[in-house]
Amino acid sequence: MSSPAYDFSRFEKRETEQVTIKKIQGGAKAAPKARPVGAVLAAVLVVGILSAFIYTRVQLTEANDALLAANESLTALHSLNRELEIDLAGQMSIQNVEEAAKALGMDTMENYQIQYIEIPVEETAQISYVEKGWLESIWETVCGWFGG
Repeated sequence: MSSPAYDFSRFEKRETEQVTIKKIQGGAKAAPKARPVGAVLAAVLVVGILSAFIYTRVQLTEANDALLAANESLTALHSLNRELEIDLAGQMSIQNVEEAAKALGMDTMENYQIQYIEIPVEETAQISYVEKGWLESIWETVCGWFGG
């Protein structure tokens, strides 16, 4: 038994197999001619697929550009909204409202301007509400559909 360190079989001569090639009589046959119609159809198919791919990429790019423009517009509108809310809050402050009221000739309310009125109970009206049953509700809904 030999170890892999002393493998002498690598250096021994080996027998080689000889392969014989037979020559076919009559010469080599020419390759079959390609059909031009098939080649044209294949070319048209490839061009069509490439065109469709390019078209979808163009559409995707246009949609992406539109999305970016809409996002920029949204950001600008949010900024404008914030500015307008700050302006509105400034205009609606109590101090500004009081100044505007004084400019229009209004004064603060005094106690002598308050008048209380009493209404006798006999002169008041009460509205009573009677709930309708589910059958009456359905009937009114159906009549409403037919204009009745």
